[in-house]
Amino acid sequence: MFLLAIVLGFYCADIFNIYDYSPEQFPIRIIISFMIVASLSGYYECLREKYSNKIIALSQKNEFLATIDPLTNLPNRRYTMNKLVAFKSELKDNNTPFVILLADVDNFKKINDQFGHDFGDEALIQLAKTFDKSIPKNAIASRWGGEEFLIVIPDATVEQGEQVAEKIHNALKASVVSLFSDSTNITLSIGVISASAERSIDLDIKRADELLYKAKAQGKNRTCSS
Repeated sequence: MFLLAIVLGFYCADIFNIYDYSPEQFPIRIIISFMIVASLSGYYECLREKYSNKIIALSQKNEFLATIDPLTNLPNRRYTMNKLVAFKSELKDNNTPFVILLADVDNFKKINDQFGHDFGDEALIQLAKTFDKSIPKNAIASRWGGEEFLIVIPDATVEQGEQVAEKIHNALKASVVSLFSDSTNITLSIGVISASAERSIDLDIKRADELLYKAKAQGKNRTCSS
């Protein structure tokens, strides 16, 4: 539309006597016209880039939030499943082992009933911090759902997984969850398995879940492995 206005101005000015100018003014008017066009184009491009960067940043933020549990700031189930697929591929292609630890907070419903849901949330937040301090740097601790957490340790054996589980048990034993005037220790039951190239990821997790509930049946606050 702006270009059309310039064309009409040049070709129809004489017809409608919009303005008069001498021939020597013509180059100046051409230069001014192009300066205006260049300025408007630059302004438009600046705005386009600005809002394009905002959209990209917002998209990246949403993608990040889609993989993070908002309460604990740990990776969520969706993110961890993608990692498990990658680890399983490495296991099948290069025989690179990995270990899965499935953990569940003991008596969590009782903790919520006794101290309230805010206290329960604080317990999960502190538990997430304990994981960060206790697992290897290449491991992933994730919130699997509710009070259940899944830890995956690449390039590790069951024995190394058991050592990590024991480290978590000791860290929880030495720390107290506190909120206002309430405080208590929390414990975990943990199932540890070495992923198998012959099993699917779902079957690996099912096996870890069976060991977790075996640990609960044996008195809780312990680890069972295979």
